[in-house]
Amino acid sequence: MDKQKKTRALVEAVLMATLVSIFTIVLIYIPILTPVIFLIPVPFMILGKRQGTHFTILSVIVWAMVIISLIGPIQTMFIVLFMGVSAIVMGYMMDKKYDAFKILVGGAIAALLGLALSITFVKLISGVDVINQVIEQMRMATELQMKQMKMYKNMGMDLQQMKELEERLELSIEAMAMTIPAGMIIGSVFFAQINYVIAVRILKKIGTEIEGLPPLRYIRLPKNFFMGTVLIAVLTSITQYMGIVNFETLVINEILIFRLIYFVQGLAVVSYFLNHFKIKKILRIFIYILLILSGSGVFMIAVMGLIDVLFNLRKL
Repeated sequence: MDKQKKTRALVEAVLMATLVSIFTIVLIYIPILTPVIFLIPVPFMILGKRQGTHFTILSVIVWAMVIISLIGPIQTMFIVLFMGVSAIVMGYMMDKKYDAFKILVGGAIAALLGLALSITFVKLISGVDVINQVIEQMRMATELQMKQMKMYKNMGMDLQQMKELEERLELSIEAMAMTIPAGMIIGSVFFAQINYVIAVRILKKIGTEIEGLPPLRYIRLPKNFFMGTVLIAVLTSITQYMGIVNFETLVINEILIFRLIYFVQGLAVVSYFLNHFKIKKILRIFIYILLILSGSGVFMIAVMGLIDVLFNLRKL
């Protein structure tokens, strides 16, 4: 890279860091816009594709230095580790022209590691356990519902119904607490996918060649994925007798993750055949909504995904 290009890249890196810093502050202090903060990796990914990893790292460091004086070290550490790490990894992989699926997997793993590191460091520095805080918030919400139920009791609600509702609420809290690991994994995947899709669209609009994710109908799991599922299930059953981890928690999280994976595969099969038979877009959307909102529909799609992995229904 010659001197002029280096200067241009440096200016772009600093400018990107400044813009993202302003963007971060605005999103934090305007609660209604806070969810948009999860798109922070997009500018850094674009920078990584255009100028390389070194300038992306520099830009992330400048960004961290700017916001740490405005929002404090703990929030900065949490945001930078979670989003900055995944942005650097995905920007690097985009620059090195990895295929879209590998970039998505790499970004999801980086986001998950960044999230785990941020939670660990926050606990070490401040003594605050983020996961316990989330569970506590759930319990507070449950207590609020309990108070509402007492009002129903005063209105003549049956005592047995009250007990059943209380038991359901307690079980739901326990179930949600147990599924936090799966939620973190699934959330990391969606986080990486959304940022990658947006970054690719912007890069294409500014004239940069990059491979995007294939249409949903052409997504297919590797042939040996089912054997991997069986192997993980066998290893999980062994842990029941070893006492290394909580067996129930492990099983619930695995079921959630694999069910979602096979559901996406099944949805790809549905999309393929709807497109093959040239079903109109409005009718397709209606079918998707009907299947997703139906509990049995979700299960059927997941089973279809499993069958497609074994027998390649689409003959791709």
